[in-house]
Amino acid sequence: MSEPTYSSEARTPEQAVRRLLITMADELAHNEPNRPLTSTGRGAMILRLTGRGPLYDLLLERAPRITTPVRRAAYGAQLRQIAGVR
Repeated sequence: MSEPTYSSEARTPEQAVRRLLITMADELAHNEPNRPLTSTGRGAMILRLTGRGPLYDLLLERAPRITTPVRRAAYGAQLRQIAGVR
């Protein structure tokens, strides 16, 4: 079985997940940032970005579960913090 491939800018799964967290944060901040994000919306976004590929479970673990109401921009800010971006 071959190893999963990642973009040239993301040489490890951890680097790829970090980039995906930033991608999610950017999208949430720029597309209807004041709307609520649901748990279903979170899951759909992760699925769309990974396609249940090798990074699906890793991103699902790193992106916090949504247990209380949260605005898209606020959740994006959490993702940036997890990714180490200010």
